[in-house]
Amino acid sequence: MIHIEKGVKGIGYRVMETGFERHLRPISYPMPVPNTLNPLPYSLSPIASFLPKILFYPHIMTCDAMKLSSGLVLALDVTDRSRALDVAARVAPHIDAVKVGYPLVLSCGTGIIGELAKSSYVLCDFKVADIPNTNRLIASEAFKAGAKGIICHAFPGRDSIAAVVEEAKKHGGDVLVVTEMSHPGALDFMAPKAEQMARLASDSNVSGIIAPATRPERVKALRAIVGDMLIISPGVGAQGGTASRAISAGADAIIVGRSLYEAPDPAEAASMFSSEIAEARNAFRDKGGKGS
Repeated sequence: MIHIEKGVKGIGYRVMETGFERHLRPISYPMPVPNTLNPLPYSLSPIASFLPKILFYPHIMTCDAMKLSSGLVLALDVTDRSRALDVAARVAPHIDAVKVGYPLVLSCGTGIIGELAKSSYVLCDFKVADIPNTNRLIASEAFKAGAKGIICHAFPGRDSIAAVVEEAKKHGGDVLVVTEMSHPGALDFMAPKAEQMARLASDSNVSGIIAPATRPERVKALRAIVGDMLIISPGVGAQGGTASRAISAGADAIIVGRSLYEAPDPAEAASMFSSEIAEARNAFRDKGGKGS
């Protein structure tokens, strides 16, 4: 994995090749970027000319927060502190982030966020869905506890998302917006509005969206709307989704919970998922980056 590191928070570069032309393309993040940086990708083109002739997809992205390498995110939905820390340590070499939600935080307190953050990028899956002021307060507590990213819902509207984004900026954190969840019930109300919510997310200066690995055709449709924006897909494993299909449809990373923390050997399971993701990325690249 090649990382083009820049010392400006909120800036990332995607290594691309179109025909014989290689270049570095900017990726947008929540942090505002001065216009004086706009020519930067072009000034780096001599560096890009020495890169191998490959198309990296999903994104090679770099910022002070989330960095994708394996494309695997652990959903740590357990309620015991010792077990949580043990599983996180076992799978650490194979994952990019640990996603924590209400089961773990309500049982162990917000201190567990800081403990996990000592060795991992922590993404708080609080699915924040309230009025702007309440959203801001929730996001503030998550980031102060040590989180580097937070998940919010799109359906409360533009101002509610904006409140989370504004708070994330203060901490250099990421905001991911749920457009469509992975369970069957999401088809009742979320799926019919998912494209509209994806457009709202795209207009809200967030880091990325959540799209269901259980329905890869939806990942592909939402990718067409959000462009280069990060897509993370839950529902792999116990819910029936597969890493390869999600990645082939355009996801950047997958979220896996029970198939990791309930595995007899979580590290081995994580390694297998990581290998599947790598194979899917290679196949995606060989097809020219077109989702199946």
